[in-house]
Amino acid sequence: LKLISFDKEVDYNVDLPLTGHPFLLTDVDMVYLLLEIEKEFDIHIEERDLLEYGFSTISQIVKVISTYII
Repeated sequence: LKLISFDKEVDYNVDLPLTGHPFLLTDVDMVYLLLEIEKEFDIHIEERDLLEYGFSTISQIVKVISTYII
């Protein structure tokens, strides 16, 4: 049994595309993710923030959210 540090795994995955391995989210999954984030943070994410892969990784999503709540 190989133990993996959760923190290291999270750090590694934050810059991986959500539509690729290991996440494999579909376009429908991405829409649901967007809607859930808007609902959770009571924000409306503008189209300009979705362009140029602005919503393609966890770290990019965090950056987008932070522009609305900070």
